[in-house]
Amino acid sequence: MSTRRKPPQNGSGAPMREPVTLDGTGRVLTPTPSRPKHIRLRAVADCHREAAKVYRDMRSGKIEPQEGTRLVYVLGQITSMITAGELERRIAALEAMSDDEDA
Repeated sequence: MSTRRKPPQNGSGAPMREPVTLDGTGRVLTPTPSRPKHIRLRAVADCHREAAKVYRDMRSGKIEPQEGTRLVYVLGQITSMITAGELERRIAALEAMSDDEDA
């Protein structure tokens, strides 16, 4: 029994290959990377969801732990900024209510 894996196949049964771009000289060119997906990070819950995704990607080996650590650090900083902004808005609303009661 063979343990070799078959290469992935397209719909016609032919093996799939990585796309290759050639210029006129026969050199292989690296395709332009696609634009990263926009990630909504407007609430603390958004940051927590993204941090969990990064953690799962690190555990599964999709990204290196060092890169995942960097990403989670930045997500933590964004979470802190969101929290500070929410606290600022709440304090301003309380101060406005207090000023209305004093008048």
